Amino acid sequence: MIQLPRQVAQRIRAWVNELPNHQYSVVAPVTFAGFTTFDRIPAAEAAAMPMQPFPAGTPWGGCWEYAWFRAEVTIPATCKGQRVVFFSRLGGEQLVYVNGKAAGSIDKEHKYVTLTRCAEGGETFSLLIESYAGHGERIENLGPVPPELKPVPLVPEHQQKVAESFIAAWNEDAYQLLMDVTTLTQLLEILPDKSLRAQKVAKALNDFTRTADFELPFAQRHESFRRAREVLRPALECHNGSTAPTMWLV
Repeated sequence: MIQLPRQVAQRIRAWVNELPNHQYSVVAPVTFAGFTTFDRIPAAEAAAMPMQPFPAGTPWGGCWEYAWFRAEVTIPATCKGQRVVFFSRLGGEQLVYVNGKAAGSIDKEHKYVTLTRCAEGGETFSLLIESYAGHGERIENLGPVPPELKPVPLVPEHQQKVAESFIAAWNEDAYQLLMDVTTLTQLLEILPDKSLRAQKVAKALNDFTRTADFELPFAQRHESFRRAREVLRPALECHNGSTAPTMWLV
């Protein structure tokens, strides 16, 4: 792995850490009503059940408990032509139904569900969510445990707490730039430190930080993201041999 100058490494890391904050723009909050149960209920039956408001801050989720949540979401006219996604902050592992059809999940690896890839503005989506609170802390890498300690903590009365869910406009320029940058930073970690390819990738990432400007207004900022992708393109298009040194014998 190449050892970059400290200031350069810090700058690249700062830009990489900031970029995910620009993947979407919050449009509007979503409030839910719901109910909890220990029974497994089909979606159609759950949708017909009486529900009460579940505002942000509401605790829920005993051991093995489920909850069902329902909301209606209307896309603002300002989102016309944009991809609109839903971020759930209800807690637990969730299956999201959009207009009666399973559309995706919310869990440790999945943070949002797409409502529409090209909004018309003014359309309404019906959300129904099944969420599983859990059965205690999920310990994946448990080491040795002395006999006087409990290997698995006791399950609290409430495992989950509702936070504010919202819909957001997806910013594809930022997302695609993040994918490009992630690819090159991961590549840089495994390339031999004295290779020409590593030198070119390091320069491309440094140039990216000189091009992507997070302090510009929204439209200009995303234009800088597009320019930054062009800066990174040559490093991404490299293939075996394209960065091999050329040696001359006179």
